[in-house]
Amino acid sequence: MKFSLEQYSNVVNATEEPKWVTSPTKRNLYQEVNKAFNRIKTLMEAGTVLGVKDRRIVARNIAKESGVHDSLLNKRRQPEIHELITNKNAE
Repeated sequence: MKFSLEQYSNVVNATEEPKWVTSPTKRNLYQEVNKAFNRIKTLMEAGTVLGVKDRRIVARNIAKESGVHDSLLNKRRQPEIHELITNKNAE
């Protein structure tokens, strides 16, 4: 009988970040977008009645929560974050 540590490991898989997350600022923005998406999704699944504005991820709110100026989150400066917000809103 072979002994292997893999049989007994409790490794937690970390969430995979996209390759474009290369700086702490982008990491914070990426995490805030995911937090906002998960919060909205949880509320919708719980049956909470949300208005149209409450069901959307707003870039200005993401910037405020991340501690950066909202002008940083425009399509020209952060195209990946802008695309992520657009995709999450579509979901």
